Amino acid sequence: VYTVLANRTREEYYQRAFGRVKDLVKDWNQLPDVEDEDLAAAIGDAGLGRKKARTLKHAASLLQNDMDEVSLDFLENMSTEDAEDYLLRIRGVGPKTVKCVLMYALDRTVFPVDTNCARVGNRTGWLESSARRYTKAQMHRIEERVPSRLRRSLHIRLVQHGRRTCTDGKPHCDSCPLNDLC
Repeated sequence: VYTVLANRTREEYYQRAFGRVKDLVKDWNQLPDVEDEDLAAAIGDAGLGRKKARTLKHAASLLQNDMDEVSLDFLENMSTEDAEDYLLRIRGVGPKTVKCVLMYALDRTVFPVDTNCARVGNRTGWLESSARRYTKAQMHRIEERVPSRLRRSLHIRLVQHGRRTCTDGKPHCDSCPLNDLC
C-alpha cells in the first residue's frame, strides 16, 4: 500500500495518505470491499487517487483470491524472481514499485531505480539511458552492476540526493559533491 501511494508523489503527501487509508481500513483484508470513491478520497492529495485506488483494490483482491488474505507473507518463501513475477501481475504496478516492495517489505537485495536514481545516474553518466522509467529487463541489468551489499544503501542515498540536491527543475550543482561527474 505504502509503495503504491508513494509512486509519483512527494513524501509528505503519501505519508498523510497512508495514514488516512489505514484509518479507513483497520485490517488490510477489508480493502477489497471499500468503495472506490472512499478509497480515492482517502488517497486525496497524494495524487492519482482513482488510479491508485484501483491498483490497491486489484492487489488486495488478487491476494485475497490467491492466498485467502491480504498479506505478502507468502512471498517470503518464494525466490526473488518468483516474488517479482507474482507482484508484476498486479495491474498498475511496475518494476520500480515491485523492486521497492521486495527491498523494503521483504528485505531482498534488489535495486529499485526510481526517478531520483535515474536522474542522478543519467546526469553523472552512470546510467547509459536517459530514460526516467525502466523495464524489468533494464532494471535487472542496472541491478547487476551494483554489488548486492550496496544496493539498499545506494538506492536510499540516491533518492535523498535526488530530492535534496540533484532536483528535477533546478538542481543545486554548486553544492553537489558529484558535480565533477556531471
